[in-house]
Amino acid sequence: MQPVVAYNAPSPNQPIKGTFRINVSGTSQLDDAAFVNFTYNGATANYTMTKAGTDYFYDFDTTSVTDGSRLLSVYGNDSAGNVVKADILAIIDNTNPAVRLDNPLNNSWKNGSVTFAYTPNDLTDILNCSLMINGTINQSNSSISKGITNLFANAALGDGVYRWDVNCTDAAGNFGANATPLAIKIDTIKPIITLTDPVNESHIQANYSISFSVTDALSGVYNVSWSSDYILDSQVFIGGYAINTSDFPEGPVNITITANDSAGNKETMKLMYVIDNTPPAITLNKPSPLQVIRGTFRVNITGTDQLSQVANVTFAYNGSQNFTMSRATIPTFDYFYDWNTTNTSDKQYIIKIYGNDTATPPNIRFESRYAIVDNTPPAIRLDGPVNGTWSTAKLNEFTFAPFELNNLNNCTLLINGSINATLTSPIKNATNSFSVNLSDGNYRWTVNCSDEAVDANGTRNIGTNESEYSINVDTANPQLSFVSPATEANDTHFARNYTAINVTISEANFANMTFYLYNQTALINETNFTSITYFINFTGLSSDLYFYNVTVRDKSNRQNSTETRQISLNTRLPSAKKFSITNSLGTTVASIDDKGDMYLLGNRTQGIASAISPTPGSLIIQNRTADTIAYVNSTGYIFLKGTLTEDAGITTAGTNFEIRDSPDRVVAIIDRQGNLKLTGLLVENYNSP
Repeated sequence: MQPVVAYNAPSPNQPIKGTFRINVSGTSQLDDAAFVNFTYNGATANYTMTKAGTDYFYDFDTTSVTDGSRLLSVYGNDSAGNVVKADILAIIDNTNPAVRLDNPLNNSWKNGSVTFAYTPNDLTDILNCSLMINGTINQSNSSISKGITNLFANAALGDGVYRWDVNCTDAAGNFGANATPLAIKIDTIKPIITLTDPVNESHIQANYSISFSVTDALSGVYNVSWSSDYILDSQVFIGGYAINTSDFPEGPVNITITANDSAGNKETMKLMYVIDNTPPAITLNKPSPLQVIRGTFRVNITGTDQLSQVANVTFAYNGSQNFTMSRATIPTFDYFYDWNTTNTSDKQYIIKIYGNDTATPPNIRFESRYAIVDNTPPAIRLDGPVNGTWSTAKLNEFTFAPFELNNLNNCTLLINGSINATLTSPIKNATNSFSVNLSDGNYRWTVNCSDEAVDANGTRNIGTNESEYSINVDTANPQLSFVSPATEANDTHFARNYTAINVTISEANFANMTFYLYNQTALINETNFTSITYFINFTGLSSDLYFYNVTVRDKSNRQNSTETRQISLNTRLPSAKKFSITNSLGTTVASIDDKGDMYLLGNRTQGIASAISPTPGSLIIQNRTADTIAYVNSTGYIFLKGTLTEDAGITTAGTNFEIRDSPDRVVAIIDRQGNLKLTGLLVENYNSP
């Protein structure tokens, strides 16, 4: 029987590598011990295989031959000389698979899961490949197509830097990699856009640059661009990252900044600005131009802005610091500053108002105005009437001079501390006057003047003369009159050498008074008093006809006098030579002596206008027409159509009744009109005429 040899290993076309054990066995009974040899195409010798049981093997060092398909042959011989040959093709493969790393490229940046592309090549089939990340298998694939691109898709890696390679194993068991790992950088974080200036949604001037910065911690900034309502995708910047707004028109503008990093991460920032090149509108309300101000004065302005808002308003004067003005209650647009002008000197100042809007940089409006600070009240000089004046008129003129640097507002006359009259147009630095009616009384007067300077409340500087003057108005004459019992009635006749005078006086402003006593030819007594004196007694008077009155003067030099009364004082006794008139009882009731003195038991009545009707027993004197012109009744009373004249020279012309003395001198007459004329004095109520 022919020997038969069957291959156990390799199988047909099996890839083999290294030292590979060729294993065969006999499939039929050899008639004796077989001799089995191994050889291969291109071998220079046959190699004896070692028997192991029914199998024969030979450890074939495949590295001694080139890679490729090679015919392997086994020869079996038995003792009978039978020879069998068994051939089989095997693929010699001692070369590791070659791996080309295609994508991502070395040092590439990715921003998410990564698909790795590679191309494995090998003589034989590749059984599997593994993705190696930092030397560790990330994932494996056993469906490999050699010679073309294979993928490891969507490999999830966190942010960082990685080394990647691909290891592949072929059908022969060779293990191969690229051996030069590539770097892959993962960056899933977007770039950071930081707005530097100005803040978003603010107001800016058109020449103000919008500055920002862009950073990326991992892959770095790749590119930056910006777009606006007027420009698209511009990469033109000032300096680092600053957008030039100089060509932007006034009004709102939208800007979008886009930043990409090298890993493909994209960030955008949307901005909105209002371009505002117009300063605020400032209206200076108070003070008015060249207004005179004082005290704490509220400087007031109205500030508005068309596009932005008024950020702040400041006030300054003549190089002072800038003071922030306060905003009045919203929604008004008024601003104010309470300027304490008392910290400054009186003079003209320039007020400076600066108004800033909210634009960046701010648009600034400047307004100025002159104002005059005056914290000095007017000075007042009181001219007249002088202090302590006594006035006799109700209408009194008060003169004064106000001294003021600026204009006056008004001047008021103060009487006893209350306003009496006001001048609305006084003249400064000149004499002014008030004419007012005052009732009788004592008054204190001064003048207040206010100037045109006002404070926040409208209060003005008020100057006064603190030295009030006094004026006493007395338009009434002193009131006085004779009173009884001491003062005798007018035209009385007494047989004595004194006369007492008693008066009543009404005068609030008494100054002095004088008692006057006259005879028929001269003032014989003048007695003055500086205090009210109601009574005086003139004594030791000689027999004569006297006249007296009293004058009272007040402090305003007004005076008043009593009527002048006359009194006849006669201390002479009737002479023995006399003309006696007796009644029916023989009693002397009247006499006229040779001194011309007449003595009456009663008194006289004169100036009788009606017809005289004498009583019975009377001495009757009639004129030529038989009209009674005088009579002396039985009780010593004389009644006259005319009047009595005493101590006078007598002419007899026209007389009806004459009394003569022994030398034939006329000492008394009654004329045809009923006038009694005596060269002496009449004594009334005389007990023994």
